[in-house]
Amino acid sequence: MQEIGAVLKAAREAKGMSIEDLYMKTKIRPHIIAAIEAGEVERLAVGAVYLRGFLRTLSEELGVDFSQLPLSATASLTASTATPSVTYRPVPPVPWRRWAGVAIMLTALFGAGLYYVYWTSPPSPPPLPPPEVTLPPTAPPETPTPPPPPTPPAPAWTLRESVGIRDVIEVREWPLELVVRVRTESCWLSVNVDGERSSMTLMTGEARTFRAAERIELRLGRARVVDIVVNGSMLPAQTQAVREYAFVKPNP
Repeated sequence: MQEIGAVLKAAREAKGMSIEDLYMKTKIRPHIIAAIEAGEVERLAVGAVYLRGFLRTLSEELGVDFSQLPLSATASLTASTATPSVTYRPVPPVPWRRWAGVAIMLTALFGAGLYYVYWTSPPSPPPLPPPEVTLPPTAPPETPTPPPPPTPPAPAWTLRESVGIRDVIEVREWPLELVVRVRTESCWLSVNVDGERSSMTLMTGEARTFRAAERIELRLGRARVVDIVVNGSMLPAQTQAVREYAFVKPNP
């Protein structure tokens, strides 16, 4: 066995492996590997079959030809490491009659306890009915009066007359703020604010704000692309091209 252990140890050291490394690879415990390498397998108390299995596993992991190992040395381990025989002494059975008597006694005691609890105890008095509670009559809930609807705000402007392409619009609050905004394309316009006349062309996205104390007159060359806002309230969109407006105070 010392010769086999020396071969395996030399192969392990040639691979640069420790006994712990070999244990991680083969799952053979380190003390078994150390005993095999030292040729002291007699102290392992394993049979020849197990020993040959260990040697085969270690040889395959270390690259050693298992068939070339002098395995005749392991044959002598069969007798010395065999598992000793064990002589079993039968345990005498416990007399069943004694346990049967114990079971009968326990059953009798349990039945006597039930009889004492359920048949000799005085009956419990019936529960008292709950006291009657008279609740005072409750008044029907009052239906809340809905609040009056809010008064709609007075219109910022009203149409007094419309003749041809001209609209006369009464504006409720003065001074007047008039916003002209071009949505798309461009629009030419002429405006008369309290007697001061001017004209201009507004492009897409442009807007002009005019303020007057008495009157505004407006003429648009392309009214369909324009938004007109009177004191924050927008006039209806137009479909015509040329359009005229006169923004005046209400009649007295």
